[in-house]
Amino acid sequence: MRFALLFLALTGCKEDCVHMCQRMETWLNECGLTWEDNFSEQDWSSIDDCYDDHAESSSKEDATCRTRAKKYDKQSCW
Repeated sequence: MRFALLFLALTGCKEDCVHMCQRMETWLNECGLTWEDNFSEQDWSSIDDCYDDHAESSSKEDATCRTRAKKYDKQSCW
């Protein structure tokens, strides 16, 4: 996991997108859900896929990630 975060920092993934991916993973784990079941339309099977999709995020995408991260901070399992 540390390697992935270092890689993201070097490739340009913005902090808000990293936080969003981490919140998504926390939410999935808390709810007993999987990446495949909930993010199949993005073809994500792990947090690494989320990171990969945001590796070259723009400032506009970073703002979107910030909004989505807040959503997952508040989202309940049911």
